[in-house]
Amino acid sequence: MLVLMRYLYKHFQSAHMKGVLNIKILINRFGIYPLLQSKNYLYVAITFILFSYTDIIILKLYTTDFIIGLYSVDVKIASLLLIPSSIVLSLYGYEFVQLYKANKLIKLKSLHVKLVKYLIVTGLILLIILFVFGPYIHSLFGDDFIDNDSSIYIILLVAYVIHVPFGTYETMYLMTGRERLFYKNNMYALLLNICFSLVLGYFYLEIGVAIATLISILYLRVFQYVELKYRNPIYE
Repeated sequence: MLVLMRYLYKHFQSAHMKGVLNIKILINRFGIYPLLQSKNYLYVAITFILFSYTDIIILKLYTTDFIIGLYSVDVKIASLLLIPSSIVLSLYGYEFVQLYKANKLIKLKSLHVKLVKYLIVTGLILLIILFVFGPYIHSLFGDDFIDNDSSIYIILLVAYVIHVPFGTYETMYLMTGRERLFYKNNMYALLLNICFSLVLGYFYLEIGVAIATLISILYLRVFQYVELKYRNPIYE
Protein backbone atom coordinates (compact mmCIF):
# COMPACT_ATOMS: atom_id res chain seq x y z
CA MET A 1 0.00 0.00 0.00
CA LEU A 2 2.84 2.41 0.85
CA VAL A 3 4.54 1.65 -2.47
CA LEU A 4 1.29 2.33 -4.33
CA MET A 5 0.80 5.62 -2.48
CA ARG A 6 4.35 6.73 -3.27
CA TYR A 7 3.86 5.80 -6.94
CA LEU A 8 0.65 7.79 -7.16
CA TYR A 9 2.20 10.73 -5.31
CA LYS A 10 5.06 10.93 -7.80
CA HIS A 11 2.64 11.02 -10.72
CA PHE A 12 0.55 13.69 -9.05
CA GLN A 13 3.71 15.72 -8.53
CA SER A 14 4.76 15.37 -12.16
CA ALA A 15 1.29 16.37 -13.27
CA HIS A 16 1.26 19.50 -11.14
CA MET A 17 1.70 22.70 -13.11
CA LYS A 18 1.69 26.16 -11.51
CA GLY A 19 -0.28 24.91 -8.52
CA VAL A 20 -3.01 23.42 -10.72
CA LEU A 21 -3.38 19.68 -11.24
CA ASN A 22 -3.09 18.90 -14.93
CA ILE A 23 -5.85 16.35 -15.39
CA LYS A 24 -4.91 15.60 -18.97
CA ILE A 25 -1.42 14.38 -17.98
CA LEU A 26 -2.88 12.10 -15.32
CA ILE A 27 -5.41 10.69 -17.75
CA ASN A 28 -2.68 9.98 -20.28
CA ARG A 29 -0.48 8.36 -17.62
CA PHE A 30 -3.20 5.96 -16.54
CA GLY A 31 -4.48 5.17 -20.02
CA ILE A 32 -7.93 6.70 -19.62
CA TYR A 33 -7.58 9.36 -22.28
CA PRO A 34 -7.83 6.94 -25.24
CA LEU A 35 -11.05 5.69 -23.68
CA LEU A 36 -12.44 9.21 -23.56
CA GLN A 37 -11.54 9.68 -27.22
CA SER A 38 -13.77 6.70 -27.97
CA LYS A 39 -16.60 8.00 -25.81
CA ASN A 40 -19.28 6.85 -28.24
CA TYR A 41 -18.18 3.25 -27.74
CA LEU A 42 -18.27 3.82 -23.99
CA TYR A 43 -21.77 5.26 -24.23
CA VAL A 44 -22.91 2.24 -26.25
CA ALA A 45 -21.64 -0.11 -23.54
CA ILE A 46 -23.29 1.95 -20.78
CA THR A 47 -26.67 2.02 -22.53
CA PHE A 48 -26.55 -1.76 -23.02
CA ILE A 49 -25.89 -2.28 -19.30
CA LEU A 50 -28.64 0.14 -18.26
CA PHE A 51 -31.05 -1.42 -20.73
CA SER A 52 -30.54 -4.88 -19.26
CA TYR A 53 -31.28 -3.70 -15.70
CA THR A 54 -34.10 -1.22 -16.33
CA ASP A 55 -36.94 -3.69 -15.92
CA ILE A 56 -35.56 -5.10 -12.65
CA ILE A 57 -34.99 -1.65 -11.17
CA ILE A 58 -38.47 -0.40 -12.07
CA LEU A 59 -40.12 -3.59 -10.82
CA LYS A 60 -38.57 -2.80 -7.45
CA LEU A 61 -40.91 0.21 -7.27
CA TYR A 62 -44.08 -1.81 -7.74
CA THR A 63 -43.67 -5.35 -6.44
CA THR A 64 -41.91 -7.66 -4.00
CA ASP A 65 -38.45 -9.21 -4.10
CA PHE A 66 -40.03 -12.63 -4.58
CA ILE A 67 -41.79 -11.54 -7.80
CA ILE A 68 -38.59 -9.87 -8.99
CA GLY A 69 -36.78 -13.15 -8.40
CA LEU A 70 -39.32 -15.03 -10.52
CA TYR A 71 -39.04 -12.41 -13.25
CA SER A 72 -35.24 -12.53 -13.17
CA VAL A 73 -35.28 -16.27 -13.82
CA ASP A 74 -37.56 -15.74 -16.84
CA VAL A 75 -35.09 -13.18 -18.17
CA LYS A 76 -32.12 -15.52 -17.67
CA ILE A 77 -33.81 -18.38 -19.48
CA ALA A 78 -35.06 -16.20 -22.33
CA SER A 79 -31.59 -14.70 -22.76
CA LEU A 80 -30.34 -18.16 -23.78
CA LEU A 81 -31.75 -17.22 -27.18
CA LEU A 82 -28.78 -14.87 -27.58
CA ILE A 83 -26.27 -17.75 -27.65
CA PRO A 84 -26.33 -18.16 -31.48
CA SER A 85 -25.72 -14.42 -31.94
CA SER A 86 -22.75 -14.49 -29.58
CA ILE A 87 -21.26 -17.48 -31.38
CA VAL A 88 -21.66 -15.91 -34.82
CA LEU A 89 -20.19 -12.61 -33.67
CA SER A 90 -17.19 -14.38 -32.12
CA LEU A 91 -16.53 -16.45 -35.25
CA TYR A 92 -17.20 -13.89 -37.97
CA GLY A 93 -16.68 -10.46 -36.38
CA TYR A 94 -13.03 -10.30 -37.40
CA GLU A 95 -13.85 -11.49 -40.93
CA PHE A 96 -16.44 -8.72 -41.27
CA VAL A 97 -13.86 -6.10 -40.40
CA GLN A 98 -11.25 -7.53 -42.79
CA LEU A 99 -13.70 -7.68 -45.70
CA TYR A 100 -14.76 -4.10 -45.07
CA LYS A 101 -11.15 -2.92 -44.88
CA ALA A 102 -10.44 -4.69 -48.19
CA ASN A 103 -13.51 -2.98 -49.70
CA LYS A 104 -15.05 -6.35 -50.57
CA LEU A 105 -18.54 -5.09 -49.90
CA ILE A 106 -20.37 -7.56 -52.14
CA LYS A 107 -18.78 -10.51 -50.36
CA LEU A 108 -19.42 -8.87 -47.00
CA LYS A 109 -23.09 -8.32 -47.82
CA SER A 110 -23.44 -11.92 -49.02
CA LEU A 111 -21.87 -13.25 -45.81
CA HIS A 112 -24.06 -11.04 -43.67
CA VAL A 113 -27.27 -12.16 -45.40
CA LYS A 114 -26.26 -15.81 -45.03
CA LEU A 115 -25.54 -15.40 -41.31
CA VAL A 116 -28.82 -13.57 -40.71
CA LYS A 117 -30.70 -16.50 -42.28
CA TYR A 118 -28.73 -18.91 -40.12
CA LEU A 119 -29.56 -16.89 -36.99
CA ILE A 120 -33.27 -16.82 -37.85
CA VAL A 121 -33.39 -20.61 -38.22
CA THR A 122 -31.34 -21.37 -35.10
CA GLY A 123 -33.23 -18.74 -33.13
CA LEU A 124 -36.60 -20.29 -33.99
CA ILE A 125 -35.35 -23.79 -33.15
CA LEU A 126 -34.03 -22.60 -29.81
CA LEU A 127 -37.28 -20.70 -29.20
CA ILE A 128 -39.30 -23.89 -29.66
CA ILE A 129 -36.98 -25.81 -27.32
CA LEU A 130 -37.19 -23.16 -24.59
CA PHE A 131 -40.96 -22.94 -24.96
CA VAL A 132 -41.60 -26.71 -24.89
CA PHE A 133 -39.16 -27.45 -22.08
CA GLY A 134 -39.84 -24.21 -20.21
CA PRO A 135 -41.47 -25.85 -17.16
CA TYR A 136 -38.60 -28.30 -16.77
CA ILE A 137 -35.96 -25.55 -17.10
CA HIS A 138 -37.81 -23.47 -14.52
CA SER A 139 -37.90 -26.44 -12.14
CA LEU A 140 -34.10 -26.44 -12.11
CA PHE A 141 -34.26 -23.16 -10.18
CA GLY A 142 -36.63 -24.55 -7.53
CA ASP A 143 -40.25 -25.54 -6.99
CA ASP A 144 -41.38 -21.93 -6.65
CA PHE A 145 -40.56 -21.30 -10.32
CA ILE A 146 -42.58 -24.19 -11.81
CA ASP A 147 -46.00 -22.50 -11.51
CA ASN A 148 -44.73 -19.06 -12.47
CA ASP A 149 -46.90 -16.97 -14.83
CA SER A 150 -46.10 -18.35 -18.30
CA SER A 151 -47.37 -15.22 -20.09
CA ILE A 152 -44.37 -13.21 -18.82
CA TYR A 153 -42.02 -15.94 -19.99
CA ILE A 154 -43.63 -16.02 -23.45
CA ILE A 155 -43.43 -12.23 -23.82
CA LEU A 156 -39.73 -12.28 -22.92
CA LEU A 157 -39.08 -15.16 -25.33
CA VAL A 158 -40.64 -13.12 -28.14
CA ALA A 159 -38.63 -10.06 -27.13
CA TYR A 160 -35.32 -11.92 -27.11
CA VAL A 161 -35.95 -13.88 -30.29
CA ILE A 162 -36.28 -10.52 -32.06
CA HIS A 163 -32.71 -9.85 -30.94
CA VAL A 164 -31.31 -13.00 -32.54
CA PRO A 165 -31.12 -12.09 -36.28
CA PHE A 166 -29.48 -8.77 -35.38
CA GLY A 167 -26.43 -10.32 -33.74
CA THR A 168 -24.13 -8.95 -36.43
CA TYR A 169 -25.71 -5.51 -36.83
CA GLU A 170 -23.64 -3.93 -34.06
CA THR A 171 -20.45 -4.80 -35.93
CA MET A 172 -21.86 -3.29 -39.14
CA TYR A 173 -22.62 -0.05 -37.33
CA LEU A 174 -19.32 0.29 -35.50
CA MET A 175 -16.95 -0.64 -38.33
CA THR A 176 -18.63 1.79 -40.75
CA GLY A 177 -18.13 4.76 -38.41
CA ARG A 178 -21.76 4.99 -37.31
CA GLU A 179 -21.16 4.39 -33.63
CA ARG A 180 -22.66 7.77 -32.72
CA LEU A 181 -25.92 6.90 -34.48
CA PHE A 182 -25.82 3.47 -32.85
CA TYR A 183 -25.39 5.06 -29.42
CA LYS A 184 -28.25 7.52 -29.98
CA ASN A 185 -30.54 4.74 -31.14
CA ASN A 186 -29.71 2.71 -28.03
CA MET A 187 -30.34 5.74 -25.84
CA TYR A 188 -33.77 6.34 -27.41
CA ALA A 189 -34.64 2.66 -26.88
CA LEU A 190 -33.50 2.93 -23.26
CA LEU A 191 -35.65 6.01 -22.63
CA LEU A 192 -38.58 4.32 -24.35
CA ASN A 193 -38.11 1.27 -22.14
CA ILE A 194 -38.01 3.40 -18.98
CA CYS A 195 -41.16 5.34 -19.90
CA PHE A 196 -43.20 2.31 -20.90
CA SER A 197 -41.96 0.30 -17.90
CA LEU A 198 -43.00 3.05 -15.47
CA VAL A 199 -46.48 3.35 -16.99
CA LEU A 200 -47.25 -0.28 -17.83
CA GLY A 201 -45.51 -1.52 -14.68
CA TYR A 202 -47.78 0.65 -12.57
CA PHE A 203 -50.93 -0.87 -14.06
CA TYR A 204 -49.84 -4.41 -14.92
CA LEU A 205 -46.73 -5.00 -12.74
CA GLU A 206 -44.30 -7.58 -14.17
CA ILE A 207 -46.39 -8.27 -17.27
CA GLY A 208 -46.39 -4.56 -18.08
CA VAL A 209 -42.60 -4.35 -17.66
CA ALA A 210 -42.14 -7.37 -19.92
CA ILE A 211 -44.33 -5.74 -22.58
CA ALA A 212 -42.28 -2.53 -22.26
CA THR A 213 -39.11 -4.55 -22.85
CA LEU A 214 -40.68 -6.10 -25.96
CA ILE A 215 -41.74 -2.70 -27.33
CA SER A 216 -38.32 -1.09 -26.81
CA ILE A 217 -36.44 -4.05 -28.35
CA LEU A 218 -38.81 -4.02 -31.33
CA TYR A 219 -38.20 -0.31 -31.84
CA LEU A 220 -34.42 -0.74 -31.54
CA ARG A 221 -34.18 -3.56 -34.05
CA VAL A 222 -36.63 -2.13 -36.61
CA PHE A 223 -34.69 1.13 -36.65
CA GLN A 224 -31.40 -0.74 -37.08
CA TYR A 225 -32.80 -2.82 -39.92
CA VAL A 226 -34.10 0.21 -41.81
CA GLU A 227 -30.89 2.18 -41.29
CA LEU A 228 -28.64 -0.69 -42.37
CA LYS A 229 -30.81 -1.64 -45.34
CA TYR A 230 -31.22 1.83 -46.83
CA ARG A 231 -28.49 4.09 -45.43
CA ASN A 232 -25.44 1.95 -44.67
CA PRO A 233 -22.70 1.94 -47.36
CA ILE A 234 -22.50 -1.87 -47.28
CA TYR A 235 -26.01 -2.14 -48.70
CA GLU A 236 -25.89 0.86 -51.03
